[in-house]
Amino acid sequence: MRNLKTIVHKSLSAVEKAYKNAKPSVSGTNFYGDDKKIAGHFAVVVLYKTDEDLKAAQSAGQTEAVKQSILSEMLKRGYPEDAIRTISFRFISEQRVKEEANGVLFTYLK
Repeated sequence: MRNLKTIVHKSLSAVEKAYKNAKPSVSGTNFYGDDKKIAGHFAVVVLYKTDEDLKAAQSAGQTEAVKQSILSEMLKRGYPEDAIRTISFRFISEQRVKEEANGVLFTYLK
């Protein structure tokens, strides 16, 4: 069986690199949930530096483009096509994580 965690990591890394010089830029990506037991039972987190950057990305349609890029990269690397629809996405700002969870992403996500 394919290592789904590796597929996800490589896909996120590729998209993060592709958008690092965009305006606004993606400042980071991560994922959480059960990636071993059943494909698709997890969420992808895409980070922007500030609330303003996140709002600009949403207004410009960039968040949807990032989401589609991630899904495309995952499929290209062998992620199961039937499981791709169950993945959820969260777009948040590092600013919000710092203000509400002392900069700890997983505390913020709870």
